[in-house]
Amino acid sequence: MPTAIEWTHLPGYIGETLNPSKGCDWASKGCDNCYARAEAPWLKRLHAGLGTGYYQVDGDPRTSGPGFGFTMHPEILDKPFVKGWTKPRCVFFNSTSDLFHRLATEEFIVASYAMMALRPRDLWLVLTKQHTRMAQWLTTPGRADTVRQAAEARRMRLLADDRLSSSQRKALGGWQWPGWPVPNIWPGVSVEDPDAARRLRWLVRVPAARRFISAEPLLGPLDLRPWLDQLDWVITGGESGQRARPAHPDWFRSIRDQCVEGGVPFLFKQWGVHVEVPAGDARPGDLLIPPDGQCSQWTPQTIPTAGQAIVRRVDGKHAAGRVLDGRVWHQHPPTPLEQLTHAGQASTGRAG
Repeated sequence: MPTAIEWTHLPGYIGETLNPSKGCDWASKGCDNCYARAEAPWLKRLHAGLGTGYYQVDGDPRTSGPGFGFTMHPEILDKPFVKGWTKPRCVFFNSTSDLFHRLATEEFIVASYAMMALRPRDLWLVLTKQHTRMAQWLTTPGRADTVRQAAEARRMRLLADDRLSSSQRKALGGWQWPGWPVPNIWPGVSVEDPDAARRLRWLVRVPAARRFISAEPLLGPLDLRPWLDQLDWVITGGESGQRARPAHPDWFRSIRDQCVEGGVPFLFKQWGVHVEVPAGDARPGDLLIPPDGQCSQWTPQTIPTAGQAIVRRVDGKHAAGRVLDGRVWHQHPPTPLEQLTHAGQASTGRAG
């Protein structure tokens, strides 16, 4: 499904999501206000009428909810081929679920990686909160051979599928195993606060062409410096939605400054629904937020001390925007598509 998610909009790619599994379970504080869990009861009713079988399993009420029980739908993995994806996509894979959920089978994860390997013109961003399972799965001996064999088997099956166009069939006919780690699959972890930073030591262990983190919704200050030389991309942003928790503006600035100093591409996705306001413009209803994030109501008698900021809730994330200190930060690592383009220019003498 086409998406407006900012970090899928990279040069030459169409932003997309693909969700071959549905549902999830609470993993950390970043899940508290999960929009996918909130939408699941409505989707359950919708898909009951459509007869798709999606969102028909209720999850544990302590960690999930109605219609949000984890289910796998491997037929969706054929969508990029049978739906005629001809232009390159940057795909947030399982944007409303988690590929490495404890209930995801070995066969399903292998099939997902095999499908992505067969789509070298697409860039696949695999974000997880199940960091230990991801690291263990990706570092299992013989993993490359398992995925390669599954990709070859899927390729042969798809070549016999009448739903494929001639161009899709031609691309699959000329496909070759790209090697391991697969260059167009980028694994990442969610790191929303210092507690979630434990995921970083697992991320840096995995074989990957690029590793990224999503510090969104940002719920506390992060010190990424011990890991920056092993990270390729840092994405951050504030929380949106009715129950959004405000972030201290200096948390974003600190991450940006760490990335600039470390030479790591930085993407500021959004403020969320809270924006910084100067002390002189504060008004009742605004929030006073200290460096530890424990907010209180601003009053006319409030005198901000060092390190405190004043934030105001606005009407949605679009009203808040994504300008940080006068600039839109939309950096990204070199993508496979850019590298292919540069290699082609160099081979024809048109580089530069």
